[in-house]
Amino acid sequence: MSSRSIKSKLFLLLALMGAIPFIVAIIFIGWRSVDHMEKHVKTDAWAKNLTINDHLNQITEKNLFVLRTLAGAPIVKQYLENPTPQNEAIVRPLLGNTNEIFQDNNAIILTDSTGMQLIRTDNLPKVNISHRKHFQEAMVGHDYVSDMMVSIANGEMVLVAVSPVFNDQHQVIGLVQRNFFLNKLQKFVKTQGNEALSVIIVDRQNKIVAQTNDEGSYSTGRDLSEECRLISEALDWGEGVIRMNLNGEDCVITLSRDRLTEWGIITVTPYHFIWNSVHDAVSGGALLGLFIMLFVNLIAYLLANRITRPLREISQVADDLASGKADIEKLNHYSDDELGRISKAINEAYSISEGLRKDSQMDKLTGLYNHYSVEEICRHKLREYEEAAAPGLLAIYLVDLDHFQKANRDEGRQHGDKILKEFAAGLRKAFPNGECIGRLEADEFVVVLDNQQDADTIRKKAQLIKETAHSVTLNGQQVGLTVSIGVAIAPHNGKTYNHLFHAADLALYDAKEKGRDRYSLADDLEG
Repeated sequence: MSSRSIKSKLFLLLALMGAIPFIVAIIFIGWRSVDHMEKHVKTDAWAKNLTINDHLNQITEKNLFVLRTLAGAPIVKQYLENPTPQNEAIVRPLLGNTNEIFQDNNAIILTDSTGMQLIRTDNLPKVNISHRKHFQEAMVGHDYVSDMMVSIANGEMVLVAVSPVFNDQHQVIGLVQRNFFLNKLQKFVKTQGNEALSVIIVDRQNKIVAQTNDEGSYSTGRDLSEECRLISEALDWGEGVIRMNLNGEDCVITLSRDRLTEWGIITVTPYHFIWNSVHDAVSGGALLGLFIMLFVNLIAYLLANRITRPLREISQVADDLASGKADIEKLNHYSDDELGRISKAINEAYSISEGLRKDSQMDKLTGLYNHYSVEEICRHKLREYEEAAAPGLLAIYLVDLDHFQKANRDEGRQHGDKILKEFAAGLRKAFPNGECIGRLEADEFVVVLDNQQDADTIRKKAQLIKETAHSVTLNGQQVGLTVSIGVAIAPHNGKTYNHLFHAADLALYDAKEKGRDRYSLADDLEG
């Protein structure tokens, strides 16, 4: 390890010691900010929900209170029982004066028990409403506020509040109806929303009655049955506040139901607004922290430089000593420091270890991998093969030199060793791309090839090994060397080293039985 790397790592350690507390603090502050903002958003959204719910209650209660008062007026009962022009002349101004209470021009309508409208303060055509839900509710004696509907008289979207009129025998003889448009409710709802929070009011059929942004995803009249179902399920069919995914967006959502109308009041706050708020809050602190970190890094650099100065001087003395330029006085100055001696000992031990490692991996005669190295490399290639998406084929070639023992006896061991070396050199030349080539023992060699396309490619490589043997020469003359080859293929013949080696060994035996100077594939034996 160089003094420069030690200095760099010490600098990094000191910088991290200063930076980690700051980073942890920023993360903690960010997490607390998210938690605080989420709680704030939930509290604010629920408060908005309750405010709108209260406002909606006031509207409906005010309308129903006025309608009950009109329904209880004796002249109204008298007119429904005896609809004469004289009675109408008294009732019409009474109905019209209610607009002063609401400060609007919405229609007040008096309807008899057959559903026929008798008086309309807006002077629009009178229609029969016997098929309307609000008429049917009034006829059974209920005050009622309708869902959003289209007015038969003028075709506009309206809400209707009704109160039944009873005679002295407490029988329903008609109803008083007030139509009111959505503009006031819509105007109020818009004041409650903001860029981050959307407010939606839906009727009993889950159609939007009012919302904060008619140009967005939740326009008036749109059916929100599916969204309301998901929200209700998430709230266990109750009311409250929840964080959930709505239409593909992470949101904080509130839901409550108006007591009189049973309408739903929903607020939606996309969660990215919370993250944006936290990001803005944390960014300011992070900017200041960045300057602090730069200052900490400067201090860390100065400290690392000062602490490693003796090590760099000792390293320079060791380099000078190795090159014969050492300053003996300077060396004597550090002669009682163990660091230099330890470094030297480690280097010597590494050199010895590296030499032993190479000796243990290689065959001394041919320079190829030995049996143990071949097995280790092959097992490693098989592990890679299992993990690869499209690994191709892996082939093991067991190669045996034909009649080598006889030639060794006849010509002498030195002659045989030369043949082994030449054949090993030929294999290295035939497979120059880092394939695993090894000598197992005596005259037995092995070649491991991975990423092979198909069996034809593997056969061509076996033929190449045969031709390599044929081309072996000594003293410029071919020695007539032939080989027998057994080939096993993964995954056809196995997925482990032992299975593949055994399959290749059987194929090698088959090649020898068929006259040598040939190759056999384990696939052919199985076929």
